[in-house]
Amino acid sequence: MDDVCRDQGLSHPPVLIVAIIGVVAILLTVSYTFSAVKTVFFGPLKPHLADEKIKDPPLTMTVPLLLVAAVSILLGTYPKIIMDLFNLVLGKM
Repeated sequence: MDDVCRDQGLSHPPVLIVAIIGVVAILLTVSYTFSAVKTVFFGPLKPHLADEKIKDPPLTMTVPLLLVAAVSILLGTYPKIIMDLFNLVLGKM
């Protein structure tokens, strides 16, 4: 195992420090994200909102979100569409 780590450069202190910082950043992001999801979707309803009638957002908010979701699904399913453009632009640098 030590040979594998040494071959990939993980035995150098700066690389190891960056790897540890990256893992800590990922763990913090996961914990904050799940905390926000828990609060938003499963937390108690605030008292000042309980009296108001909660309604769906207007189309001016829904349509852009649906467009972003559709583009994300399209590019996630077929990344070649955008990757060819990136290769064309970055290949000339």
